[in-house]
Amino acid sequence: GSTFYATLPVAQTLPSRPAAAPASQRTGGTRHLVMVVDDDTDTRNVISRMLQSEGHFVVEVGSGNQVAELALRHRPEVITLDMLMPGMDGLEVLRKLKANEKTRSIPVVCISISEDLSPQALQLGAAHFLRKPLESERLLEAIEQVCRQVVEQFEFLLKAGQLGVVLSEDHGFWIDFNAMARVRRVIVEVGRRLGQAGAIATAE
Repeated sequence: GSTFYATLPVAQTLPSRPAAAPASQRTGGTRHLVMVVDDDTDTRNVISRMLQSEGHFVVEVGSGNQVAELALRHRPEVITLDMLMPGMDGLEVLRKLKANEKTRSIPVVCISISEDLSPQALQLGAAHFLRKPLESERLLEAIEQVCRQVVEQFEFLLKAGQLGVVLSEDHGFWIDFNAMARVRRVIVEVGRRLGQAGAIATAE
């Protein structure tokens, strides 16, 4: 049968991680690294404050042209993406992310003042489409849902014996330590040996 590979960084040193609230102050206790993309500074600040209030880490990006490069550098767990930006708009950014094997698996939550672009965004692979003005609860629920789905997908493939795992800092997803611990437990359950960074567990 086929063998699928996914890359899971064990640890990273990220530049300028904003301060996050203690896990005890947050409902789920899980911190995520979120890239917030919007050309409007005020909107970026509002979204960032929503996320940081729940303990999440944020990387802000003000131009669509920077997203692909910075996504490779920071490897966020999820990206919030404004659809209407000058230069490279949200659809083009999304198309570029999904065309690159190193970034296509990063969930993207698209945001716009109008729902007219929703069908196109979802067809291109967006995980969610939210309409402005944003409600904090809806945004946070979307972030938690897409991050949870990523981990559950890994668990399913691992249990099915269809996933080889490469632990490396070069490519792929950022997964926080809580999520990584869950993935480790699943690997143990199916009898795989989990090595250090760079080790490969190959499905039979």
